[in-house]
Amino acid sequence: MGGSSGGRGVTLGQKLRAARKARGITQRALAAGEFSESFISMLEHDKVRPSLETLRTLAGRLNVPLGEFLDAAPAPRRLVSLKVNLGHALLRQHRFTEAMEAFQAAEHAASEESQEALFRVQIGIGQALTGLRQFDLAREHLDRGRGLADALGRPDLVARVASATGFLALRQRDFPAARDAFTRGLTAIRATVPVDAEFEGGLLVNLGRTYSELGLPAQALDCFHTALQRLEPLGEVGARGLLHFNLGVTHERQRAFDLARAHLEKAAVLFEAQENLQLLGTVKRSLGILLVNRGKPSEGTEVLQQSLVLAERLADDVGRTQTLAELGRASMLRGDLPGAERQVEEAIRIAVKLQDPADAAYAESVMAAICHRGGRFDEAVHRYTYALSEFQRLEMAAEVARTSRDLAFLLLERGQEREAARHFATAFRAQESAAAR
Repeated sequence: MGGSSGGRGVTLGQKLRAARKARGITQRALAAGEFSESFISMLEHDKVRPSLETLRTLAGRLNVPLGEFLDAAPAPRRLVSLKVNLGHALLRQHRFTEAMEAFQAAEHAASEESQEALFRVQIGIGQALTGLRQFDLAREHLDRGRGLADALGRPDLVARVASATGFLALRQRDFPAARDAFTRGLTAIRATVPVDAEFEGGLLVNLGRTYSELGLPAQALDCFHTALQRLEPLGEVGARGLLHFNLGVTHERQRAFDLARAHLEKAAVLFEAQENLQLLGTVKRSLGILLVNRGKPSEGTEVLQQSLVLAERLADDVGRTQTLAELGRASMLRGDLPGAERQVEEAIRIAVKLQDPADAAYAESVMAAICHRGGRFDEAVHRYTYALSEFQRLEMAAEVARTSRDLAFLLLERGQEREAARHFATAFRAQESAAAR
């Protein structure tokens, strides 16, 4: 056990140097012509990691059992830490497949690690699986992480479980559950000393996204501006890019188009600098939507096509679904109803395959508008009704209000004043409910 006594916190480099000096051996002598002196110096300052064969050679020259250095060089622990940190960096870039590989490598090396290390691995795997839309498997790993957090009784770990659970609910479009989870996470992280500003900022961004999806732009903007105070001093490019993107989307929903465009363009610059094509494609889609909403469907179509190319290149089916629905809306506004229908049919097909109720409902509402313009009124009513029921189930107040209004105008056009009045009232209640929250 001599290698571990007193070795807690002692690096491999420090062990090598102490053993060399204790035996009065110079760096040149230890190198013995096989290695350079500078290599030995870098080893002793922990600037490079030796292979097992190199370590065996040096242990032999120092007449030290190899186990002494293996104990001092916590290779599995270091591997777990490196892989977990890599996994989280990849998660921030939405590179979920690569993140999953990093966390799996950490899991293989973590069998005898501390409970905290095992916790980080389980939560990371759960987040990567969520990004890959493997929701049932993701929940299993998050539940394991929750059990470890409960056993350790630490609020910072409780906050990370809540954040990951909120991300899962957000990807499943269960926005009320996401809101509750992110709120729990904020309460927990603010109970720690000192507060992790970067993590708190990320929670605020996700809570803001959730409020925006729930049709609560004032609450969303409050979250985003608080997040900006936390994140801007840290200089983290990806986090700032996501923040500007979400600010842009929220301002666009409030029809503050100039502010929205400024934030989206900042996000695009940051993601281009980071070479994050996934998020760049998302920003392009939002810029395209902005142009369409400003009455520029041709310009919007051009930008949306750029987003679609990126989504197809990355095999991003969620991005394809959302972009195709918006391209269909732009085609409809340009008067190309057959082209619009083809694009939206494909969006619906992918959304159904992905089991994404929110994107499927949105695409259905766009198809309803296409049917309305094409004079297929019964089909339009049917599709609007289906989309409205889904938006109500998901508590997406802004979409409930928009779809109810569109359906009401269609019914009014057909002379169904009583039904139209009922749907206008639904739209009004949805807006009032959102304003009261």
